[in-house]
Order: sequence, then structure tokens, then C-alpha cells
Amino acid sequence: MNHREENSLCLENATVAVGGKCLLEKVSCRLAAGEMLAVLGANGAGKSTLLKTLAGERIPNAGEVRLRGRPMGDWAPIELARQRAVLPQSSSLAFPFAVEEVVMMGRAPHVAGVESERDRKLAREAMRQADIAHLARRNYLTLSGGEQQRVHWARVLAQLAGTEGSRFLLLDEPVSSLDMTHQHRCLELARQLTRQGVGVLAVLHDLNLAAMYADRVLLLRAGKPSAEGTPESVFTPEKIEWTFDCRVRVERHPTRHCPLIVAL
Repeated sequence: MNHREENSLCLENATVAVGGKCLLEKVSCRLAAGEMLAVLGANGAGKSTLLKTLAGERIPNAGEVRLRGRPMGDWAPIELARQRAVLPQSSSLAFPFAVEEVVMMGRAPHVAGVESERDRKLAREAMRQADIAHLARRNYLTLSGGEQQRVHWARVLAQLAGTEGSRFLLLDEPVSSLDMTHQHRCLELARQLTRQGVGVLAVLHDLNLAAMYADRVLLLRAGKPSAEGTPESVFTPEKIEWTFDCRVRVERHPTRHCPLIVAL
């Protein structure tokens, strides 16, 4: 195994079909430890399917998923849960748990019997990072949608905390319920994780957020890649119009030195 494989999560020539409908067709994608990859596309383009396949939640009809050079199926569930965490679009929770109890669920793959003080410390740090420390004792069911989303942010942060080596965080529309301030806080937090060696994949709808925070961008159209590369190379008027059927103007962001996309 070479160093590149040891530090990546790869989807290789994968096809996913459900009920006779092809959701992904021969898609290859590599997420390296220490980078942030944004996946964008129109509704139904295959973004969530790609994420679920990379996560090991959906088995491709053809192709393969490899984590750190090993086929996804070779990983024991608890071992996999220590290496990669997934934040889905929505997380249903019907019981009145306290916020800190929900965050502690992220420590489950690491706990042997009873949670240790180290587990509780890591959970508290995750709550601080997600800006929900003040909600620790609150009933989860009484929170707003945005607050609940930040609770699950803290849960996946707690899940990956303390694991050595390459780790991967897969985020499906992670800022969809957040206000503008917390959208930027959470994506900046994702950037901080990449500097700690975590590979982050984020399914986003906002092209400008992707331009500001992602190292690389993958555009999907009807289950196939339409463009992949740096934000500067991918976010051109022609590629955006082909992917989204929307005319745009691309300028330079006045302070971030990245593309700024304006719909026409």
C-alpha cells in the first residue's frame, strides 16, 4: 500500500442503481486526509448517494469503495466508526435526551463499558467548538432546527476526537439549517479539522461557501461528474451553467481571493 492510499477514502468507478434508475454512473472520487472537498449539483444529481456510498451505507452495483487502502467491507463496524463519521441531512431523535447525552453518543465507538472522564472532556470540547456548550443541559427536543444541527455537529466531532492517523468526516448539507454566522463558523471548523489531518467531504448548495472553504470541488450532473478541481478551475460561467442550467457571472471575492458567483 502506498502513502496516497493509506491516507485517502476512495470511490472507484462506482455505479449505483435503485429500482432501475441509475443514481451514479461510473463515478470515481478521492478524498485525501487533510483536504476539504465540496460536492455540488442540482437536486437529484447524486450528491447524497455519493456520500452514502463513500460512507459504506450503500453498496455500489459496480465499482469499489476503499478506506485507507482497504475495501470498505473489510472494516469491522466499530473500527470504521472510529475512522470516519457521517453527518446526514437530517437526524431524527424522538426521545428527550439532554444535549450533552446526544453528543456523548459520538463517543460510543470508543467506550468500553462506562464513559471515562476523557470521553466526557472530549464531548465538552466538541460542544464548545460547535457553540452549544451553553445548551448542555437542555432537552434536545426543545431546540430549534439550527441548534439541533449544531448538536449533531458536536456529536460527529466527538466521534472522531482522539483517533490517531487519517480520519474522514462526511457532511451532507451541514449548514442547511444554520444562520449565516454559524454557517461560516461550522465551515471554518471543518477547515481547522483538515489542518489536523482530517479529510472532509461536504455536500453543499451554496457555491460561494464552497469557493471560500473548499480545497477542491466536484460538480455532479445527472449522476455523473461534470467538473472537478480547484474552485478557480471549476467555478466558471460555462461549467456552472452546464451543471445547474443557470447563467452566472464569476468575479473575484473582494477579501477572500476566491471566485464570487453572482446569478444573472
